[in-house]
Amino acid sequence: MRRIRRRTERALLLLVFLFCALFLHPCRAEELEGNYPYQTSGNFGEPKQAEYSYTYRDSFFGCSSYELNMDLARLSLRMAFSGFGYGEQSDASNLLPLFDRLGIRYDENTVHYGVPGPDTIGYAYGVREISEDSVLVVVVVRGGNYKKEWAGNFTLGNTEDHQGFLGGAEIIEKELPEYIRKLSEDKKVSVLLTGYSRGAAVCNLAAAELDRMAERGELGNMKPENLYAYCFACPLVTRKSEEGAKELYGNIFSFVNPADVVPKVAPGEWGYGRYGLTFLLPTPLHDEDYETYEEAFLANLREYAKAENVSVNPGNIIMLDRALVIVSDLLGSPSVYYRIAQDAIRSVILGDKSVATSVADYVLPSVSDYLDGLGGEEKDQGGGAASLTATHAPEYYLAALDALADGTRLQKIRNAYGYVCYDGKADVTVYDAEGKPLVSGDGRKCTNLAEMKKEGAVYGLRGEFLFDFPDGGRYFVVVTANKRMRVTFRAGLFDSLASKDAGRADYENVLLKKNEYAILMIDADKATLFRGTSGSASELLEALLKGESHKAEEVKADETLNGSVKDTPDVPIATEPTPTPTPTPTALETPSPKPTEAASGNENGDDLKDGKSGKTNRTAVIVLSIIVLSAVLICLLTFFMIKKKNRASDGNGDFPVNS
Repeated sequence: MRRIRRRTERALLLLVFLFCALFLHPCRAEELEGNYPYQTSGNFGEPKQAEYSYTYRDSFFGCSSYELNMDLARLSLRMAFSGFGYGEQSDASNLLPLFDRLGIRYDENTVHYGVPGPDTIGYAYGVREISEDSVLVVVVVRGGNYKKEWAGNFTLGNTEDHQGFLGGAEIIEKELPEYIRKLSEDKKVSVLLTGYSRGAAVCNLAAAELDRMAERGELGNMKPENLYAYCFACPLVTRKSEEGAKELYGNIFSFVNPADVVPKVAPGEWGYGRYGLTFLLPTPLHDEDYETYEEAFLANLREYAKAENVSVNPGNIIMLDRALVIVSDLLGSPSVYYRIAQDAIRSVILGDKSVATSVADYVLPSVSDYLDGLGGEEKDQGGGAASLTATHAPEYYLAALDALADGTRLQKIRNAYGYVCYDGKADVTVYDAEGKPLVSGDGRKCTNLAEMKKEGAVYGLRGEFLFDFPDGGRYFVVVTANKRMRVTFRAGLFDSLASKDAGRADYENVLLKKNEYAILMIDADKATLFRGTSGSASELLEALLKGESHKAEEVKADETLNGSVKDTPDVPIATEPTPTPTPTPTALETPSPKPTEAASGNENGDDLKDGKSGKTNRTAVIVLSIIVLSAVLICLLTFFMIKKKNRASDGNGDFPVNS
């Protein structure tokens, strides 16, 4: 009996222990699920009421922040979307109810959503108890409907960091550390920062500084492995490329749509990048298995946009990338932009109607067709110039992330690309490493010559033939002149993550007589140009396929343009006097040389008809630079403004969001 009594007592003690462990233990991780209302952005039809589901788990913050967590990424994007401003005051009335549902405590001292100004920032933060000795601080930065804060997006400044974003980051960096230190006196503190678009840029910079402070032990018990930063549609924010790639910032994740123009500025050609790791969303051009993802993506997009016709054409990504390279090449450097264009663009955004009207009247007629070209042939939802906003819409990013079960489809992508410019009619054909024709152009349109999923080609600005192929292979571009002409070749790699050329080779003004040809051979790490002086293009191509390059004349690349033209560091010019504005020219385009003028040049590409060098006058380059840059930026802004005006009754600025 005594033995039975002891066994009974032990069993009862075990049951009590299990009860306490299961129901009374303070460290039990909690999971929260629900639906949250919002208003669609209006990029896919009229704004409508909708809702998304969300899932929160305390366990998200039990693992190192250096491990990508796609479930946490999806929750962070929903927070960032809810962090858009609402109404005329662009307040936080979208975000705070979500904070309530997630058990995140806040007060008037932690919500900073004042009326937007030229250099303000909207953000809110709060704290959630995870356990008796662990808390989570959530920081969300306003990324939509921020009105005059648009001016800050174009305030590049004259330092290594984008000043319009850095100013907002410094506000957070000044206030948040003291809040963290007070919490961490006797508790473990984890911090989640998230934002979208402008908000993502601010989060990216702020997270980098918090990483540095945590590493130095300046944030109490908080360590870098407890800092989680998730940024969406994040612009390029800093020229500290080596610093930004350090392992310390490996807990900062940015998600980018390659068809979205916003993450491509400030120009990667000027050395701008992001802190931490960047992941590209799948596109038909980049992902060979896109079809396996597309169905789920489009189903999600129809649900989140509340629209049936959401067959999004991602646009001509290669044309958009090329346009940005042209602009940054012509303008030259951030210093020139800072000195000549920054104040004018800020004036337009802040409502200087005289500047806005004169610039818009001058540039819009010249570039509207080109902007439509960026979006492809479809001019309805997701096509034409509308794609520049549709591909940046928050519903697009929500649909994309929800279609990805994990992060294996998100990867670094580098694309081989090439393009040719010519002042007359020429036939262009691109072949693969086995001599199989892939795509051709006749000066008017491009034709696919093989069943391709990833390759693409298009005629771009100024008649350029642009083509894009996966990195790692060898391709041959054959150009045959139909008359005497000068042809300019560009080739290399385009880094979609850094939004810039890499390993570029340039061949300026290569003279081709009638029926002569040139073959550009593109490899993974270089490009070589051969000019045919005898025989046929097919014979030379066959020789090159066999490795017999000695049978052709090799053209040397222009050493002044080989590689990046941004290698020379900028000299700070903040103390220089502002130059006198250059009068507006009477025409946007520089006329192409007449056939007789082109024929009079020599083999080196100099125009000798009037005895003058063919080098471009520096003043003309700067004037054209200002015009092209203003054209692209002002037109993008104008399209956003037009959308805003059409939705004025909704009172929600950039994107009408959660009601």
